Amino acid sequence: MSSLPQITPSDKYLYISAGLLAIYAIYTTHSQLIKFRSRCVSKPKVVPPDAGVDQTTEDAIKLETLETLARGINADIRNAALKIITDRATTDENIGHLLSRVHSSTPSQRLRSLRALRCCTYSTTLHKLCQKRTFAALVGCLNSTLPTDENPAGDPFSEKEALYILARLMGLYFIPRQMLVEAGFIHWLAKAKVPGYANVVEAVFDLEGVDLVDPSLVQIINVLEESPEARGALEDAGLTSRGRGAGGGGSSAEGGRFGEGSEEERGDRELETLVRNVFRGLGSSTNGVVEPALDELLDDEAPVVPEWDAEVNL
Repeated sequence: MSSLPQITPSDKYLYISAGLLAIYAIYTTHSQLIKFRSRCVSKPKVVPPDAGVDQTTEDAIKLETLETLARGINADIRNAALKIITDRATTDENIGHLLSRVHSSTPSQRLRSLRALRCCTYSTTLHKLCQKRTFAALVGCLNSTLPTDENPAGDPFSEKEALYILARLMGLYFIPRQMLVEAGFIHWLAKAKVPGYANVVEAVFDLEGVDLVDPSLVQIINVLEESPEARGALEDAGLTSRGRGAGGGGSSAEGGRFGEGSEEERGDRELETLVRNVFRGLGSSTNGVVEPALDELLDDEAPVVPEWDAEVNL
């Protein structure tokens, strides 16, 4: 027992001090590591409940304010305002109202309705137009644009607008082309004439005649040719010869001519111009009632925007 080291009072205080310093060092190190970890962890930003914009707040924005924003120089704000305007316009009530005006016997009113409907094809809700009533209305409009004894020239402006809308819908392919055939488009196609050709389809598949046909109609016919059912309807109407394969003519290149980018290049400018002019004064119909502003927009006495006629004559 005499061999064990003897702890003196001074050594006792030394050991106690070393223990306390070790505990303090461990505590300090642990605290610093916790603070370092908290700075390195990325936490989601806390957003106050009243900081977001819900649908009610968006619906409260007045159309005059949206029109001002749509004319702004900031591209993001301008596009957002245009999207809100088109989304408000593409309600089922407004679309139904426009389709009913497409059948108007007054050419100016019919043309305004088609131009307003055309704006709907630029929004993200194009699928809302893919309905049987839309194709029936547009085909009925095309029949009313045919030349008559009272009007030998027909209505080429309304015809151009209706064909453009149908061409946009043909981009959805399978369902639209079936609806188009069921709506009687083939019967209108048999009545349409191109000088120097037996029918429109013959002109479309001719290298020289395709330039005489509206590019939208060229696209529609090329899409119909890809469907065996639609191709059979064309054959039954005597517009194409039996046994000819899909796209088996001289217009495949011409069909591509329509899709070389001209539509995409003009799409943004057309959207901005058309939405600003056509839907100016058009209110929302969130309560299920079409606003009177739509009637005012489509009124026969409404002024014609010069850009429209310039666009139609392209």
